[in-house]
Amino acid sequence: KSANTIGSNFSFKDKIPKECLSNLVYKYTCERCNAFYIGKTDLQLRCRISQHMGISARTGEKLSSKNTSDVHAHSLKCRVKVKKENFTILDRVYEKSGIYILESLHQKNKKPTIGVHQQSTPLLCYDQTPHTF
Repeated sequence: KSANTIGSNFSFKDKIPKECLSNLVYKYTCERCNAFYIGKTDLQLRCRISQHMGISARTGEKLSSKNTSDVHAHSLKCRVKVKKENFTILDRVYEKSGIYILESLHQKNKKPTIGVHQQSTPLLCYDQTPHTF
């Protein structure tokens, strides 16, 4: 029997493009000053990136509502455009509840410099005191 079959030329499952993945933790790095942001989203990554850019993911037009994104605010301050190439996926979960914990772990370990905010899920010991790694 030949090992060269139709199935050996194709993967079993189609690959989902990175921009279409959801329930993930991502990192944005400013190309001008190398400051970075760590965030989470349950949206598709392309939709969240569009929000940071201040545009609609469907139409590409400027959002009519005020954009409160830390990434967008930093880009205005640094006078640089937010580009999708500046985003990387750090982690992904299959259940939405896990992204809060993953975001907290990545923020605690990497210490982002944009949007320094309180962790989504504070890491507490059993005695209810903040835990340090």
